[in-house]
Amino acid sequence: MTGFQEGCFRKRKNVIHIGVKGMDFAPITILNLDDTYPSQKRLLTLPHRWIDMSDIRSTNMIADPFSVKAIQSRLSRWEGPSVVFLGSGNYHYITYLLLKKITVPFTLVLFDRHTDLGQKEDDYLSCGSWVSFALKIPFCQKVLIIGPPKNVRTPKLSVFSADQAILNKKFLREIAGRDIYISIDKDVLSETCAVTNWDQGELTLDELLAFLEALFAEKRVIGMDVCGEYPKASISPCDPLVMRATKINEKANLQIARHYLQYMRKNRKMV
Repeated sequence: MTGFQEGCFRKRKNVIHIGVKGMDFAPITILNLDDTYPSQKRLLTLPHRWIDMSDIRSTNMIADPFSVKAIQSRLSRWEGPSVVFLGSGNYHYITYLLLKKITVPFTLVLFDRHTDLGQKEDDYLSCGSWVSFALKIPFCQKVLIIGPPKNVRTPKLSVFSADQAILNKKFLREIAGRDIYISIDKDVLSETCAVTNWDQGELTLDELLAFLEALFAEKRVIGMDVCGEYPKASISPCDPLVMRATKINEKANLQIARHYLQYMRKNRKMV
């Protein structure tokens, strides 16, 4: 992985560069679109690369073509494997931009309360339609979604409710091939395990981590991202309710990041 364009990330004392096969590499990437991460002090102690996108306009929920181009420019020299923190669920569409950079056949494994398939007439990339765009990526062999209330199955799309996925361990058979990209919207979790700005599911953090362990054991993870921060964390970070939300979300983020880092240590040779 080479470095990002000059000016695209802030210099932070806790940002490190780890050489992997001659490339600059950071196992965690944080995209600053909505200023929800500065208050997560413990998360920021982990080795990471920080990319500031807060100056890009028209990015909230729906991205116009100019915004997409600007975001892609900031991501132009990003390469996985890495876990990328996106901000609130309003920016989940960035997953699609990351998926487009993959050059091997893969399955998208999405943990989300919603399918994010949008409507047929949706022309703009948005947080509610990005999966329909992802299904059209040539290297995307299949999309597996865990978390929506209703089960759906088509040749290229399988949707399991969280309960069904827990009961049916055969969900791994729905994955095409070896390589997977994992995307997590924390709205799949219960309100005791995450605080988001969308309606939430009932999955516990322990159950989500168990899913990740199963995927890590059976498949090769070529990329991963996490969203679902609480937007008010950037507006009223000292509000007691916001501080509680930040604490809950940071705990989930830390657990997810540490599980991913453990997987990387076992499966990637860092030199």
